[in-house]
Amino acid sequence: MKKILSIVCIILVAFVLFGFAACGDTSNVNEKPGEETNKFTGITFEDKTFVYDGKEHTLEISGTLPTGAKVVYENNSGTNAGTYEATATVTCENYETLELTATLTISKAKFTDITLEDKTFIYDGKSHSLEVVGTLPANTNVTYENNEQTEGGSYTVKATLTNPNYETLELTAKLNIRTLADAKAIVDKILKRPETWNFMPEGLREESMAYSEMPVTQFSGNYVNVNSIGKQFIGKQMNVVYDILGNSQSVLEKADFVFAAGEAIAAVYQTFINGNPDDYNSFSGSIEVGGINCSLAIELQGEVSVLTLGNNTVNVRLSADSANKYKYRQNTVDRRCRCKICCDRKQFEICCRS
Repeated sequence: MKKILSIVCIILVAFVLFGFAACGDTSNVNEKPGEETNKFTGITFEDKTFVYDGKEHTLEISGTLPTGAKVVYENNSGTNAGTYEATATVTCENYETLELTATLTISKAKFTDITLEDKTFIYDGKSHSLEVVGTLPANTNVTYENNEQTEGGSYTVKATLTNPNYETLELTAKLNIRTLADAKAIVDKILKRPETWNFMPEGLREESMAYSEMPVTQFSGNYVNVNSIGKQFIGKQMNVVYDILGNSQSVLEKADFVFAAGEAIAAVYQTFINGNPDDYNSFSGSIEVGGINCSLAIELQGEVSVLTLGNNTVNVRLSADSANKYKYRQNTVDRRCRCKICCDRKQFEICCRS
């Protein structure tokens, strides 16, 4: 009988020691068979932040799990920028279920290597604009303000880059549309051919005549024969008139080939302006006029514009002054070489070389 009682005791002890020792920790024994009485310890689930890089990011619990423990995650992965409330549920036989929460944050990245650069265009009547430079991430939207300009001027352009996964980026730059000087307008001002009467002194011009109609054939009363007039009187005045007309005719005849070359001169000068938009006040070059190669020079000196065209035979210098009116004058230093004559706002100077 004693042997039977001893065997029963041994069996009971073995059942107590081994029957309730699942998952290793036997410090807390269930009062009722089948109920979880152990608690997880040293297990954490922490918040974490990542910067968006296009990759998937996750959270994981930290700590040592008992043998046989399982972890189930919910809402624990993210790729796009945003905040994710993740949960981790830890279970193990004979352990109380453990639920942990943590925040997975994916912050927006910053745009890199994207620029909006200043740019200058030459006015051509067409629309011009700026564009951002660089590789844009997928799903990036770019909006511009004050872009697409046509008229000359300087404009501040703003570019705004938006993307769900990137911080909004604002860039500014200058869009400059430079209005070039109009060579044709400059040349036309110099080559505007004056009226013949403008070469005459004001008192001898047509509007200053004593009679409204010419020729005057009807006279009343006594008159004086021209032959009887002394040379020191009206004769001297007529010599001035003849001299003016003679010189004017000579000058205009020699200047005609310059007037005829106006468009060609403007084309050559415009090419120079296009290449030198900031400094075109002084130009020298060559041009062919009527099959003759000539040297060409243009000088802009404030209100005065001067054009010189010529070769080894003849040199024509024309100038226009938009501020002052020239008075008639004549250069008589060397009649064999030069004739200089002015009228209103036009000045002609011809130098003939033998």
